[in-house]
Amino acid sequence: MTKPLDSKTKDNISTFFLFIWAFKLYWKVGPTHFLVYIIFGIFRELTNLAYPLISAFLIDQLIAYSPGKEDLLIRNLLIVIVGTTVLFSFIASVNRYGRQILRHRMRFKPRSLLYEKLKFMGLQFQEDPEILNKITRYREDQWVFRDLFEYISIFIGAAIGLISVIAIIAIYIPQIIPIVLIVSIPSLIVNRKFIRKLYNIDVENTLQNRLSDGNVGYLISSSSFKEVVMIGAYDYLRKIFEDFAKYLTSTLSRIRTRWQILGFLVDMLKQVYLIAAIIILVNMLKSGEVSVGQFVFLLSTIRTFSSNIDNFVSISTDLSEMLFKLKDAKSLLEQDKLEKDGTVTLGELDTPPKIEFENVTFSYPRSEKKVLQNFSLKINSGEKIAIVGHNGAGKTTLIKLLTRLYRPQEGKIEINDTNLNNLKIEDFYQNLGVLFQDYNTYEYLTVRENVALGKAANKFEDEKIWKALEYADAAEFVKEYPKGLDTVLSEKFAGGIRPSTGQWQKIAIARFFYRDAEVLILDEPTASIDAVAEANIFDRIYKFIENKTVIIVSHRFSTVRNADRIIVFEHGQVVEEGSHEQLLAKNGVYANAFNLQSKGYQ
Repeated sequence: MTKPLDSKTKDNISTFFLFIWAFKLYWKVGPTHFLVYIIFGIFRELTNLAYPLISAFLIDQLIAYSPGKEDLLIRNLLIVIVGTTVLFSFIASVNRYGRQILRHRMRFKPRSLLYEKLKFMGLQFQEDPEILNKITRYREDQWVFRDLFEYISIFIGAAIGLISVIAIIAIYIPQIIPIVLIVSIPSLIVNRKFIRKLYNIDVENTLQNRLSDGNVGYLISSSSFKEVVMIGAYDYLRKIFEDFAKYLTSTLSRIRTRWQILGFLVDMLKQVYLIAAIIILVNMLKSGEVSVGQFVFLLSTIRTFSSNIDNFVSISTDLSEMLFKLKDAKSLLEQDKLEKDGTVTLGELDTPPKIEFENVTFSYPRSEKKVLQNFSLKINSGEKIAIVGHNGAGKTTLIKLLTRLYRPQEGKIEINDTNLNNLKIEDFYQNLGVLFQDYNTYEYLTVRENVALGKAANKFEDEKIWKALEYADAAEFVKEYPKGLDTVLSEKFAGGIRPSTGQWQKIAIARFFYRDAEVLILDEPTASIDAVAEANIFDRIYKFIENKTVIIVSHRFSTVRNADRIIVFEHGQVVEEGSHEQLLAKNGVYANAFNLQSKGYQ
């Protein structure tokens, strides 16, 4: 029967595979430069032994020198010293070059790895608390990706240098080796213990760190700062951040202080072998076992040995700390999807699909409340429907399920008689145009880019962009911009202009028009626009969008009267449906809400 692996062996195996994963990552980023950096880093470490060896040989030759004899030998030695100096400078220069290029390339790689993973995982992944903790730690520790390859190279070089020095000492003073091993073990144990403590503190405080950073974000964001100051919340939010910073700093400082004290005491043990080695060498010189040059070389080697051990332990300590963080990052980047993607493709549809909700029940993660229960609804191809109801009725949840940001716990949603879960989501999205109430404002892009993002894979067409802006009631104010479509939508850039909230919303609606998908969904898209402008936009949707399925979600009953069918939502259920005239005739929920809102506008 196979004996199970102990925890230490498992850690070593895990560390080995982590190294392999890191090597593959750096190899993809820059194989040539990574190889150059590693190889020349090793050569650079070995040069530390070459200088003392040549110098020792030169000293012995000078001691034995008498005028007129062996001038050629000394001259050749000097030539060798000059030559090796040039060679070593070249090695160091190439090593620095490889390092600099890799640092440039690794500057952006961690961020690209993160956003590619988040896209792969989807919305549900990003709303999981434990995953969010990992994302927080990942973003704070991105520097590990940039610095780790340097430490790997230094570690390999230090290991080879240490082995070389040990080999030399083993030839001349082997009795010192056991002393070295004995005094080095406590240092490794102490360092490993405190690295683990620091990592655990980091993990245990991730949630509080997220909350603290979130609150300090209100203090530095231009959009939230004005309210914070005006309502007098500045000091309260500042205190949340500073209290956590004070707690974490003091906790980490205590650990670092204990580590430093124990580390100093352990370092004192290392001086034992240095004193013992010097005593042995002096006796060997007295007895003639070594020459003066050899004595100088071995004394230098022993000091190098001492330095190499300290360097090796220090690098091992830093590397261990980095590997803890890298292991966390690796687990995030290798996280599998919570839900598998489908395999069925729709292609680009020529006609809008038929949509059907069948006995759908859904509640949000970590919540027992059923937002929808046994819900059923059919939407015909090319139908223009409006979903109305008060806030919290379940309207937006319906859209999130239709766009597969979430999946129902029971029942199914079918697109042209195919279960939505079986569809390849990227393919399905090609046929969707969605505008949520929490739409994006791309303030680092121009007007043209903001609109054309609706179909960014295609060539930007200014004529269609202007038409989309016209439909969204945005063309007039864009024409007043000094640079027109080339205007960056932020006052933080030269020549840029910041649109008002209502103007931003119209630009987002223009992006929706420009997309021109087979199924168009608007989820409360006009909340920041006055009722008249909203009615104009909706009238354009009904007038200009032909042969498309249109789904409009709104809490304003008065602006959806031209829909083919109006669906009234309450508590996750359809309580009424029909045309505007039919629902008014019923004199029910819709009629009451419509009349109340109409009075408000009057």
